Amino acid sequence: MSLNFFNRVVTASLALLIFSQPVLAQSFSQDLQKALSQASVKGLAFEDKRAFEDFYKERGYAPLWRDEDDREEAIDILAESWRHGFHPAQYNVNVLSSISKSDHVEDLAPREAMFSAAVVKYARDLTGMRVPASSINQIDSFWRQPLSAYTVLSHIAKKRDAESALRDFAPRNSLYSALQDELIVQIKRASNPDEIERLLPLSFGGTLKPGDYHRRVNDLRLVLDMRSEPQNEQYDDRLLQAVMAFQQDNGLETDGILGPQTLEALNRTALDKIKQVIANLERLRWQEPNRPGKYLIVNIPAQTLWAIEDGQTQLEMPVIVGRPGRETMSFVTRVTGVRFNPTWTVPRTIKFEDYVPKLKKDPLYMEGKNVRFIRDGQTLNPSSINWNELNASEISRISMVQAPGSNNPLGYIRLLMPNRYNIYLHDTNAAGLFAQSLRTESSGCVRMSEPRAVASFILKDNAGWSDQNIDNYLSGGEMSDIPAENPIPAYLLYQSIWQDAGRGLVYSNDIYGWDERLFNELESRNEVFVPRID
Repeated sequence: MSLNFFNRVVTASLALLIFSQPVLAQSFSQDLQKALSQASVKGLAFEDKRAFEDFYKERGYAPLWRDEDDREEAIDILAESWRHGFHPAQYNVNVLSSISKSDHVEDLAPREAMFSAAVVKYARDLTGMRVPASSINQIDSFWRQPLSAYTVLSHIAKKRDAESALRDFAPRNSLYSALQDELIVQIKRASNPDEIERLLPLSFGGTLKPGDYHRRVNDLRLVLDMRSEPQNEQYDDRLLQAVMAFQQDNGLETDGILGPQTLEALNRTALDKIKQVIANLERLRWQEPNRPGKYLIVNIPAQTLWAIEDGQTQLEMPVIVGRPGRETMSFVTRVTGVRFNPTWTVPRTIKFEDYVPKLKKDPLYMEGKNVRFIRDGQTLNPSSINWNELNASEISRISMVQAPGSNNPLGYIRLLMPNRYNIYLHDTNAAGLFAQSLRTESSGCVRMSEPRAVASFILKDNAGWSDQNIDNYLSGGEMSDIPAENPIPAYLLYQSIWQDAGRGLVYSNDIYGWDERLFNELESRNEVFVPRID
């Protein structure tokens, strides 16, 4: 008989003895109530504390963690929480391991409280934000809220299988699973750097084009897993094909030119990828696990829109998103209809940063653009406004409203989607920008390459609707708002890693630096851990 088996038998027997004796059970109940009345137990806080108390009060303070097998399964899962981008130390795994095997009566209530505190934190980390939303310029109401402690503990109690119950809390989708696998791959690479890692970063002193010569061209071949040609410093045709394949695999323009975007992707180290994967795992957990049958998704780093219905992609198109400094915010809203022939009220940022400086130099700068200047409901004569004499408060009182037409930046179609950012999906009068691989060109709104198709997708469920209706509204020239009889959600997401049609992972560049910001915030709170894997 092994010593470990003997200890488990003794511990289990002690638990049975205690909880079968009314006096001892009453003592445990009092000790547990006392433990739960504190803010924390052995360094673990009681998140959602009132729900803890409600759960145990309902069950008469009977223990949930009496079975050592359940405790050991919980410890194993918490110890491997780094697979989600977590830090096992947040769950006090070492202390849990020690107290799990204790046969001291005085440890029973603290152990019960501690295991519940640890698994509740773990489940809440899997179902909501781990950092204050304000620290990453987010608003938590857009995203999934962490499960209550009552829900977590009740699920474990009902399932009577701690391991299975805890696994239920993790997202179940192919991208999340693929990112977990990728995390292990990149941790192994970081633990055992190969020749490619040692060659990074690549730099060519500027843009490298086919036919150019550079002393590091052979390093580029090695990074792209090509045969070494140390005497050949020319960017030749064989290398061009490898570069274009790399660009395609990484969502870049396949032009064969090594500019800033391609170099950034080439120079991603294993550690860079680890950070990016952890940030993307984090954001995936913020999303509600279930979506309705019909919705829109805009992935900001991918600069792509998808229209989904009944699990099938109905539309996929390139979009133009905000440029750094005027980012397209990540949020969730509802599309309630479509506006045809929209007017455009110039946003404050564009007015003060773009237009007013030009109007101060030339008061007639906006002549011919069909823009009205309105103050207190009255239309002003543009030539009568001396912009140089107005202060910021006086300029704020003047609205700039552009009529529908070919000069209107919103084009001819705009989705009705109320949100606090005044960010909308709309048509554009500058369609040529869709040909670019990097389409961060707007002031925050999302420009659609196929606005008519999206309008039809949204309104097709309206009684009597047909695409001819779109032609009729557009040809009328007047602004018209058509409500959707069945409003649909729109998800504006920041996922810088996604899956292609073959389920392979595509890394994009962190166009706004939001991945880095999120990872740094997690790291500053000791919420991430990267083990060594040989």
